[in-house]
Amino acid sequence: MIPKKFVDAVFPTLDKDGSGFLEKEEVKGMAKNMHAKHGDEGSEFPEDKFDEGFSKIDANGNGKLSKEEVFGFFVMVAEKRGKLAAE
Repeated sequence: MIPKKFVDAVFPTLDKDGSGFLEKEEVKGMAKNMHAKHGDEGSEFPEDKFDEGFSKIDANGNGKLSKEEVFGFFVMVAEKRGKLAAE
């Protein structure tokens, strides 16, 4: 299982404004950064795919991610990659 301590440790680093949430624009900035570094050279950032993915993680639909939602995302990714068994 992914330790909740990991999310507790990383979350404040990602929460640039210290609000206790990751607002959609904060997450989009990180995603755009990653796309620029690891995406296909010259390809545009896929806004529609980002919006779709964000809404899947944003369980309550409030436009921001709580620590619990981020933890849930990490668990989902680990399960999909076979790194932990579904409970």
